[in-house]
Amino acid sequence: MEKSGFRIYADYFKDFVENDEDLKFFLFGGVHMGMAHANGHRDFKYPFLWLEEPMVPSSNNGGQYWDEWQGGVSLITEHRAKNSIDKHIEALDLAFQLIQRLEMKMRVDYEDDFFLELDDDMKKGIIDPIFLKDAVGWRLEFSFKLNSNEALHDN
Repeated sequence: MEKSGFRIYADYFKDFVENDEDLKFFLFGGVHMGMAHANGHRDFKYPFLWLEEPMVPSSNNGGQYWDEWQGGVSLITEHRAKNSIDKHIEALDLAFQLIQRLEMKMRVDYEDDFFLELDDDMKKGIIDPIFLKDAVGWRLEFSFKLNSNEALHDN
């Protein structure tokens, strides 16, 4: 079981991007700055994964301490043919397939004891196009727990 830490959190998603043949870029934070922030990176390419800043409440049950990582991630694909419904659907379908791959990885990793707990109720939704220029995408909300005994337990 993996222990809790911000590097563990960020690297989990970055490693997913690096090991997926269709994803070209990983970005963390700055979602509030919009696509200009993403496009401003010299090595930026579509499709990409955008990891949001998490909320991390800590808890214990009297003997086990954990951090619950509550976050979101967006999988965004390029879409410039605004007047083509078929191209729009095709771009959204690719983004959805990428979200499904990530969700499947998380479920497999939970079965392999990477996570202490994984919330089964992950939510997916299409990203409002007002935030995306020449792109479309899906956002996934997730919650998982990682062991934080080492950091929070009073020895």
